[in-house]
Amino acid sequence: MTADRRPPNVLLIGAPRCASTSLAIAMAQHPSMFLCTPKEPHFLAMHGRSAEICGIGNENFAPRHRPSQDQWLDLFAGRSEPCLLDASVSTISYPDTAIPNIERFCGADPRLVVILRNPVDRAFSSYQYCLSKGWDAGSFEDCLDHEASRIAEGWQHLWFLKHLSQYEHRLPPFLEAFGADRVHIVITEEMAADPARVMRGVFAFLELPDFAAGSVPRYNSSGVPRSRIMRSLVAFARRQPALRGTLRALSTGAVREKLRSSNVEKAAMAPLTRDRLQRELSATRPWVEELIGRRLDAWG
Repeated sequence: MTADRRPPNVLLIGAPRCASTSLAIAMAQHPSMFLCTPKEPHFLAMHGRSAEICGIGNENFAPRHRPSQDQWLDLFAGRSEPCLLDASVSTISYPDTAIPNIERFCGADPRLVVILRNPVDRAFSSYQYCLSKGWDAGSFEDCLDHEASRIAEGWQHLWFLKHLSQYEHRLPPFLEAFGADRVHIVITEEMAADPARVMRGVFAFLELPDFAAGSVPRYNSSGVPRSRIMRSLVAFARRQPALRGTLRALSTGAVREKLRSSNVEKAAMAPLTRDRLQRELSATRPWVEELIGRRLDAWG
């Protein structure tokens, strides 16, 4: 390994739809931190994975889009910052490939940061985000009912609605592989309420000098599309590789995200569905509380 091709030593591994993008950008404000572009290369989750990623919205995980080891390392080439950050939330979604790849490619002492949100809200946010991307696999309730079969079929992880909200099952493989002292937990609602305190905790975990990060921005808002016409156009464009490539060449990611976010509005979960999920995810909150050693009143 040459000096200018160091692998990332800080991994923001998820969970999806918990404000990981906001956290990654806030972390990258520290002068000792470099965040790669794209922030989610998905190398650790996808490298060596033989199973096909399928289902609606699987385009970004096709083998032709997966970086090689050299392409991944090139994202960090020439950087002198002590901390190099890969913020792929797919990492927590595919532990069977991600953990061996972390052990193989990320050196002897990688630090893992995890951000967790109220599990019921996370599940609904993931569904709404899929809708905002122009993906439609039925109602939220239909998606919950078909989730197990879709996971078995190899659908991409944003459709893992309840599955990825069961933190008591998703986190233990990483805690066992790397040790609790190398995993730092951030709570989404606490970051929103007191970002300065939360960021001080992150930088202290990474053994970085104290740094007053600016405000934590909001990115990747979820919601129901306002315009069905816009939603249909987005869905059509995503099914046309040539058109998708042209649009990406003519616009930046920030512009595309602004357009997508401007076409969404918040929707409420049906009360009966919320009750159902609260029952089915009832073990998650006490498990997280025991892990972090405090009550999570912000989770209601």
